[in-house]
Amino acid sequence: MENKNIAVLGCARDVAKHLSRTMQTIKGITDIFSDYRIFIYENDSKDATMQILLNYRKQDPKLILKSEPWIARKYPHRTWRIAYARNKLKSLLIESKFTPDYVIVIDLDDIARNIENGKQFVIESLKKENYWDCIFPHPTYDMWCYRTKKIIYNYWEVLNHFTTYFPNFNQKKYLQEFKKDLVPDENNLCTVLSSFNGIGLYKYDVYIKGEYSGVNNFYSMIQDINLRSKIQSEECEHVNFHRSLGKDTKIKVLHNFIYV
Repeated sequence: MENKNIAVLGCARDVAKHLSRTMQTIKGITDIFSDYRIFIYENDSKDATMQILLNYRKQDPKLILKSEPWIARKYPHRTWRIAYARNKLKSLLIESKFTPDYVIVIDLDDIARNIENGKQFVIESLKKENYWDCIFPHPTYDMWCYRTKKIIYNYWEVLNHFTTYFPNFNQKKYLQEFKKDLVPDENNLCTVLSSFNGIGLYKYDVYIKGEYSGVNNFYSMIQDINLRSKIQSEECEHVNFHRSLGKDTKIKVLHNFIYV
């Protein structure tokens, strides 16, 4: 990618045992580009995460590291904390004055099958960059952030509902049904309203328009008001971020690429 730059953004908490492989994945991605920055936000780790990240920063001055304590106390729900962290990363990117062509948002807990997957995902996605504003690998495990025009509800909420009230419910079959409208077009891309699955590639000018939130202000299939109020306290931060980008944003899944 001659004359193209990228920013890599990741949240870190208690990921010490994964960082060696994850940073190799990130290096594989940044090696494709002319220039890069890596932004990592850490909070409340009880393991050696921060010490390891400080060592990486010594080795690479293009790694920008931000750490804050007590975030878990400030934000009681997991998605609220993650949304806060991701918004911090976006702010760090903007404040750095580094304006890349692309932004990679990546989980740092070593979920990829091998360290080459991140690099290959970017390479395959960039071959089709005229057709997307943001793009993700095929959803396999991370169904909470997956939305289409037909799938407006939280997958895990629906799953819990069915497994609670229908003892013979087939989870595997339901997962297949849940993704039934994930149909590739002539470019092998599927149009979705939201997805992630461990990694996502955004065009910079699209990414900076978004805002993360971990609060569910939209849909629920649960009729019990008390139960719904508990469930609706949280929503996948990626879902709300993609909603904030606007209805005309081209959000795609690379149908044939399995990252996890």
